[in-house]
Amino acid sequence: MDYPKITFVDDSGVLLGEDGVPRTRQFGKEWWVHLTEPWDGRVVIQGDPPLQLVSEDRINWFVPKDTSRKKPIAKAVYAPAGTISVILTDEQSNPITVSESKLEIEPANITEEELQIMLRQIGILAVSTATLLNTEILGPVPDSVGREQYAGTTQGLEAYFQSAEAILRLGKAFQQNWSFIQQRPLKEIRVETAVNRDYSHVRSPQMLIERYLSKPNALQRGLTRVSSTNCSENQFLCHILDHYLINLAEATAANLDSLIRGTIEHDGYSLRMLKNFGEHLEKKISEVNQGIEELNNRIGRAVIKLRDIADWAREARSAPFLKSIPTPREMPEITQRLLGTPGYAAVLRTFFSSQKGTLEGFVKVFALFADCWQGRVRPTWELYEIWCLAQLYESFIEKLKLRPINGRSLYDEITMRQGQIEIPRNKAFILQGKFANNGPEIEVRLYYEKILQDDTRNSQRTPDVFIELLINKTLKGTFVFDAKYRNYEEQGVQQIVEDVEGCARGKYLDPFHLTASFILHTDRNVDYWGEMPLRTKLNTPDASEDYAEHRFGAISFRPHLKPGQQISKRSEELDKQINKIFSLILQYHGEQKDICVYCARKLTVGTEIRLQPERPTTDPQEQEYIEYLLHTDLNKKLGTPLYCVCHECTKFWVIQHCVRKPEHLILKTKDICLHERSEKGDTGWWYKCPVCGRD
Repeated sequence: MDYPKITFVDDSGVLLGEDGVPRTRQFGKEWWVHLTEPWDGRVVIQGDPPLQLVSEDRINWFVPKDTSRKKPIAKAVYAPAGTISVILTDEQSNPITVSESKLEIEPANITEEELQIMLRQIGILAVSTATLLNTEILGPVPDSVGREQYAGTTQGLEAYFQSAEAILRLGKAFQQNWSFIQQRPLKEIRVETAVNRDYSHVRSPQMLIERYLSKPNALQRGLTRVSSTNCSENQFLCHILDHYLINLAEATAANLDSLIRGTIEHDGYSLRMLKNFGEHLEKKISEVNQGIEELNNRIGRAVIKLRDIADWAREARSAPFLKSIPTPREMPEITQRLLGTPGYAAVLRTFFSSQKGTLEGFVKVFALFADCWQGRVRPTWELYEIWCLAQLYESFIEKLKLRPINGRSLYDEITMRQGQIEIPRNKAFILQGKFANNGPEIEVRLYYEKILQDDTRNSQRTPDVFIELLINKTLKGTFVFDAKYRNYEEQGVQQIVEDVEGCARGKYLDPFHLTASFILHTDRNVDYWGEMPLRTKLNTPDASEDYAEHRFGAISFRPHLKPGQQISKRSEELDKQINKIFSLILQYHGEQKDICVYCARKLTVGTEIRLQPERPTTDPQEQEYIEYLLHTDLNKKLGTPLYCVCHECTKFWVIQHCVRKPEHLILKTKDICLHERSEKGDTGWWYKCPVCGRD
C-alpha cells in the first residue's frame, strides 16, 4: 500500500537541509506537517506517549492551539533541540513505521559545534575528576605548585603530573616488552565449520550422510581448527593501548598543556595586577613568578612524553596480530595465560601497580570519556542539563577540593542507553571536605532532577540541579539551578520574565522556601544575579519591582570558547561564572565571608582580615576585635569594613554592611562581585545594596 509522503513546512515553504534531512531552528517559525494526500488516520510525533497533531483538511497537521493539548507537544517540539520523528497511524492508532520522517531541530542560541563541545567536555570532566579523586600521594607536593594536600590525595597540578607519570610507566613497560610480544603473540584455537574435501573433518551424522550422497571429490562441510589472535590476552593489549596509552595519554597532555597552563597564566596575571598591594604580596609575587617558568618546563616535558607514547601506541595498535581485534569497552578477563606469559605478564603487573594509585578510577569512567570523545553519544536537548550538572560537580571537586563520601563519583553512576547519557534522578551525589587553615567542614549534596513535592498544589517539581549546602553539619541553604536553552533576543523580554519570575521564583523559590533559585541559560547577553529589581534590569513594566536580594535570577552559562581554543580548557567567562556561583552559595547566602572560594581556605584574622587595607596586625586585642566584628551583629550596627586578602591567590574583597540598613550584607570584590555597581565615587568600589538599593 502506498502512503502519503510526510514533509515539514513553515510559512516560507518546505523545510530543507543540506544532507536531505529537513531542519528548523529552535524557537523559530511555527512549522507543521504537510501530506501529499489526505489521510484518514492520525499523524503523531513519536514518544512516550505519542503526541497527536490536529488537522481540518487531513492534509496539513498542526500542534493544537488549546493550552491543555498544546503544552506537552510544544515542550517536545519547540523547546528542545534534537531529532523528532513523525509517523502515520491508521484509524485504530496502529503505527505505520514505513511512513516515518525525521525533523532536525537546531539549537537557537548555541551551535551544533558547541553541543559537541559540551558532549566532549563531559568526557574530559569525567577524566579530570577521576584524576583528582584517585591520585595518591607519592611524595611531597612541590611548593611551586602552590597547592595543599587533602585527605590522602594530591590537589591541582600534582594530580595531573602523577597521572602522567603512571601512564608513562605503563607505556615504558609496554615498549620494553613489545618486541617479545610481537614475535610470540598468543593465539587461540577455535573449531569452526568449514568446506573441504577431507573426509577426516566430518564429525556428525548429518555431515556423514552428505558425504555419501555427494559426488566423489566434492567439497564437504565439516569442522576444522582455526588459529586466531583474537583472544582475551590480545584484547587486553588493545584495551590498554587504545584506552590508556592513546586516548588517556592525549587527554592528559591536553589538560596539562591547555587547561593547566591557562590557570597558571591567570594566576600570574592576577598577581601582577596587585604588585603594589603590600610587602607580603610583593614577596608572594616574586616566589610564584620564579616557580612559573620551572613549572611550565615541567609541563612541557610531560606533554612531549605523553604525546610520544600516544604516537608509539597508535603504531603498535596497527600491528598485524592486533589490527583486526575490536577494542573491548571494559577490562577483559584476566586469564592464567595472561598472568604466566612473559611480556604480557610484565604489562599486566605494571597496569595493576598503577591501578592501586592513579589509574584505578579511570577503569570506571573511561568508557564514558571514549563514547563522548568519539561521538558515539547523540547530542540532545538534555545534554545541556547534564553539562551544567557536570561543570558544577567537577568545580566543587577541583576548586573547592571536596570529595565523594563513598569514593564513587557522579561519573561512576552514569549509564549509556540508546546513544544517550543517563544520570540517576532524585539521587544525592554527596561531596565533603574541610577548608584549609582550620576552615569549616563543607558538605554539598547535588541532585539531578530531585523530586520536590508541592503539597499545596498537589504536584511535583523536578529541577535540573538541586543543591543542599551544609556547614559544620548544619544546613545553611538550598539552591535550584534549572537549565534552559534560550535565545532571549528572539524570544523577547517576556520570556526572561517568565523564566525568572514564573520559573525560578514562582515554580521553585517561593513554594519550597529555598535559599535561592536561578535559571542557567545559553544566552551570553543576559546575566541577572538578582542584584536589582528585574523591572529595572529589563526596563519593562511587565516585571516585578521587588528587590531580588540575590535569591533569584538568570545566569549565562555556556562554554564561551573562542575560535581555536581547546575544549579541555574552561573559558575565562565560564570560570568567572562558576566562581560567582560559589561566592553566591558560600560567601553570601552561606555566610562564610572569611573563606576564599578560589583556594578553599579560611583567612587568618589580623594578617589576611584587617581593619586597614595595607596594615596587617599581630596585636591580640585588635585581632579579637576583628573576630568580634566578623562573627557578631556589632559589625552590622557600626558598618565597619573588614579588608580581606588571600595570601595564597592574592584575591581581595571587602566585608561591609549597608549604611542605612546595617543588617544587609555587602561583599565587595573586583572580578566576581554579585552587586550592582554604583556611579558614586571614583574608586570603583561603590556598590548598591541588593536588598534596599542604597548606595
